[in-house]
Amino acid sequence: TSGSSGIPKGANRTHGFLSAQHSALEHEFPYRPDDIDMPMFPVFALNNLAGNRTSVIPDMNFREVSQVNASVVFEQMVRHKVTTCTASPPFFDRLATFVTDRANNLPLLRRILTGGAPVGIEQLKAWQRVFPGTTGVEIVYGSTEAEPVSHISITERLKTEGDGETRGFCTGIPSTMVETKVARIVKGLVEFPGTWGKLEVPQGHIGELVVSGDHVCRDYFNNQTAVLENKIVDDKGRLWHRMGDTGYMDENGAFWLVGRVHTTIFRDGDIYHAQLIEQQILDIFPDLKRVAAVGVEDPELGEKLVIVGETGSGSPDSGEISRELSQRGILHDNVVVTSDPLPVDPRHNSKIDYRLLRNRITEKALQ
Repeated sequence: TSGSSGIPKGANRTHGFLSAQHSALEHEFPYRPDDIDMPMFPVFALNNLAGNRTSVIPDMNFREVSQVNASVVFEQMVRHKVTTCTASPPFFDRLATFVTDRANNLPLLRRILTGGAPVGIEQLKAWQRVFPGTTGVEIVYGSTEAEPVSHISITERLKTEGDGETRGFCTGIPSTMVETKVARIVKGLVEFPGTWGKLEVPQGHIGELVVSGDHVCRDYFNNQTAVLENKIVDDKGRLWHRMGDTGYMDENGAFWLVGRVHTTIFRDGDIYHAQLIEQQILDIFPDLKRVAAVGVEDPELGEKLVIVGETGSGSPDSGEISRELSQRGILHDNVVVTSDPLPVDPRHNSKIDYRLLRNRITEKALQ
């Protein structure tokens, strides 16, 4: 695993871990005896073997999810009578576009599970319009080291639309199979300060999500550095995994995702969250294909806040965006627009690769 970017590392998946993960997945996403599943993720294929279920492996290049041939996958679903499917958002974007006039040919597809990247309200609306009304959609939150952590139905997620998504992405209430805490945002190693009171932030405050449980991976293969960077051992000897995601718990106990630790911008003593800024800008300029808020090293500010927009048809230029943001009081130090696609992660093809983008900004390689 490497998250959305970084050097891949081997997650040690013991028999005990896999058994606990199987129990957690069966608890959160019950299957029927006659289900036939199409899993894009290896975790779910393994779970199907343990649950004595048939897996129909999608005929696709798993390194180019956003280029999946939807007609081929659709034909597989129909031919093998697939009832459940688990894949990342670009997979379902392609499938939804293809099946717009063929949705009735998927009457057996009773459930879609998706995750690996945030899913926007407009994406969900498009899926809801296309897939059969009998198809339930669950947005799953987790990671290679801890899957599942939480999930939320399409119906519940769409209810958050009134917030304009300025609060982040709601991932639902965490599973009873894990314990969760929200810790202060720290870039780099976290040493347990003796008590959680010195590390944990109050409910409603933004921090980094940490999780503990039997299906939370404890370490990495021959990589003690990664263990130190990603794990916390508390005063009771309990191991917690740093999800690397920032957000907060609301009054109902649901976790709202607002970004990543490595995308958090520390500017002149203040903290800014990339995802919240990006959502605001996309609300103002819906013609932009993608937006990234990036912290770039600066000798005076620590980090300056740079907005990068990928242009689409009718998109505004950098000056127009900057003027509008200034009028609305949205802080920024620079705006760059480019016709080049913003770099994305190689696994899901949907999360922006901020490290690579930051390098391009520094090298002035954007066009």
